[in-house]
Amino acid sequence: MAAVFAAVSALAFAGAVALPLTSTSLPPETQAFRMLLASFAGPLGLSLAATALMHRTGRLSAPAALFTAVIAVPACALAGLSLSSIAVGFEKADLAQGNSWFGSASLLFVAAGWAAGTIFLLAPVNAVLRVRGTLFRQMALSALVAVPSAVVLGAMIMIGQFLNTIVAVVVLIVALRMGSGGTGSPADSGWTQNTASVGSSGPTAHAAADRHRMPAPRLAGRDRKAARTGALFGLVLGLACAAFALAGSEWTSFASDSTRAMNLGLGAGAVTAVSVVLAAGRILAPVVGKVIRWSVLLCCAALIMEAVAQLLGAGHPRQWPVTLVAASLMGCALVLPLGRLLPGGRSLRIVGVAFMAVAGIWPGLMLVAAAGFLSPVVAAVILVLMGVRKRARPEPAHQLSGRPAR
Repeated sequence: MAAVFAAVSALAFAGAVALPLTSTSLPPETQAFRMLLASFAGPLGLSLAATALMHRTGRLSAPAALFTAVIAVPACALAGLSLSSIAVGFEKADLAQGNSWFGSASLLFVAAGWAAGTIFLLAPVNAVLRVRGTLFRQMALSALVAVPSAVVLGAMIMIGQFLNTIVAVVVLIVALRMGSGGTGSPADSGWTQNTASVGSSGPTAHAAADRHRMPAPRLAGRDRKAARTGALFGLVLGLACAAFALAGSEWTSFASDSTRAMNLGLGAGAVTAVSVVLAAGRILAPVVGKVIRWSVLLCCAALIMEAVAQLLGAGHPRQWPVTLVAASLMGCALVLPLGRLLPGGRSLRIVGVAFMAVAGIWPGLMLVAAAGFLSPVVAAVILVLMGVRKRARPEPAHQLSGRPAR
């Protein structure tokens, strides 16, 4: 059930994030639906998923988990009413109209939601802190932590839809991995497996340890040269594109005004960033694996689409749709390597990656929009890291070959 609740929460938060990207002005009905997703359905699903996970790992007893789940419903409902009341109050104030009773009851809803959120957090906080003593002492100490924590959670519900999407996806991955690994805690199972390997002796134990050990990434000389060349190319041209975007209209007649200079500079910077992405892909391939090739391909496609959007110019009716496609491709590129963390077969992994891809649209949008300014920074970091590793002291030849030194 934890995976189901987490999936519902991830869908709700992802929908709340994606809806504003479809249009600059949403109708009131769509705004109300988005608020329902962001302030009630998403938080409720996440709360129930976290409660189910804590019960499954033994941190919450069945009565405590049931009490927490029941309180989650009014707590999330009051949080949604608080956000709606605040939104109505601001809307009435902007229109210079008299406030309604619903808009005037914002403080009442916030106070009631704060109280319900505190009660909801009492049992989980007590389980985490493991307070000893009488029931009164446990509740008192738990309340000291639950009261400010309820404020933080309320603020996240109001302004953190993107962050909440990531949290819901993480909880979904944890729930799926726990479901595929049995009823015990993942940490416990891993500890038991490692302890068994250490306690055993002989070649079998060493072979098992070698299978679980992460191989040290090694970059071939050809890949190292290609990565260095791509990063240097991206650094030099990226700085030139960024300079043109900021001040190109002042020292050249190629751009009619500062807005056009910004569009042209960011478009050229997005194309230049392709070389930096290729360089980063060369470096990450030994660590991430072959899947990085697809991420690099999607990332390069996103940058090309963003370059097209910038060349269309500000105010063009197709600029925003093309930018949204670029953000979607970048979001897929960011989360694709995380698919191997999901358990189960290919279908389950595809569904999980799709959830994460929707959550990655917003960071993808920020990345493609600022690619012209970010690519020189990333290129400089790549060059510095490669220079540091080159100056590092290499291991002796007899240690690499396994032969004793003479």
